[in-house]
Amino acid sequence: MDDQLAPHLCGADTWAGKYLRRFWQPVQLSKNLKPGRAKPIRVLGEDFTLYRGTTGSAHVVDYACAHRCTKLSVGTIEGDHIRCVYHGWMYDADGQCIEQPSEPEPFAQKIRIRAVPTQEYLGLIFCWLGAGPPPPLPRYSAFEGEGLLDNSYYTRECNYYQNLDNHGDSAHVTYTHRLSLQKSMTNLGLNHAMPIVSAEEMPYGIASTASWPDGRTRTIHLLVPNMNFFNVPSEMPGETGWTDHLAWRVPIDDERHYSCTIQRHHISEESRRRYDEVQKETRQAIAGLEIGTRRMLEMILAGEASLDDCADRPDIVSLEDGVAQEGQGRSVDRSKEHLGRSDATLILRRKIHLRELRALSEGQPLKEWTAPETRLVTTGV
Repeated sequence: MDDQLAPHLCGADTWAGKYLRRFWQPVQLSKNLKPGRAKPIRVLGEDFTLYRGTTGSAHVVDYACAHRCTKLSVGTIEGDHIRCVYHGWMYDADGQCIEQPSEPEPFAQKIRIRAVPTQEYLGLIFCWLGAGPPPPLPRYSAFEGEGLLDNSYYTRECNYYQNLDNHGDSAHVTYTHRLSLQKSMTNLGLNHAMPIVSAEEMPYGIASTASWPDGRTRTIHLLVPNMNFFNVPSEMPGETGWTDHLAWRVPIDDERHYSCTIQRHHISEESRRRYDEVQKETRQAIAGLEIGTRRMLEMILAGEASLDDCADRPDIVSLEDGVAQEGQGRSVDRSKEHLGRSDATLILRRKIHLRELRALSEGQPLKEWTAPETRLVTTGV
């Protein structure tokens, strides 16, 4: 395969990177960016400054000031403008320089840094890194209705494609999550037998269905290019509702990625209050760990500890997935893989991805993917 068609790359000069830039990508949780604050971010191999104006609007502009290339995120926010800490050059949300206090003859009108379209939706901050005007930000009506909305974010030290390959991989659950499933109230029997996996291309991406010998089925939905949707029964005691999950796996660069997830909990008002308490307790428990998640993951991968030592930790699921995915290395040499029937989903997704990249490189029409208009059912009996 032409290296430029390698689907796991994200650089702006690669076809895979150009394809990813045809879609809005989340860059941060809304709740993690307070008014008047800025953060440096790296997405798809590019560096930017994310900031929220004192008006409440979020903006994404270039990483550095055009004057002496100082990091803009350490500057100050004034209204919807950001001022460089070094010599006070100020930029508006469109990247236009509007002040140069240190210049006796300002030439601000000649200076503009890059700014990218930015929107917020369902608790996430999205940006558009593609060429030309952006398409409308997709809407996901299943997450706009009643219920408790929550978001989560994590980073992983490996190529994002390793997390994508995990989407719809029902065969890994029995082994990768053997410890967490033992104490989960909602394991759905996923650890009782190995399923037969099938995959079908859909208008939004792929429906990946696992079927068990006793007649149970479970479907995970993969949305093009780097998203997945699934739902599970609520883990709140006494609740019969569901929790819907919509997740993006976004490259930081070719060897790291982050995940942004929207969760809609269909639970009672009383359970909502209890959910907040449980989440607070979990955060405190993780913060109080003697060895943090990142360090413990590194120790397991280095052979200095074992997953079995972590069965009672509140971050066990993250450790299980992290060990499996980062254990493949920062980027997998896929020429060494030996895929089987249980890999039907990732085989189909790779074929679709390569098909679209080849069409893009040849100037051929691309498939117009559509966001699901209704809530996708993922678990059945």
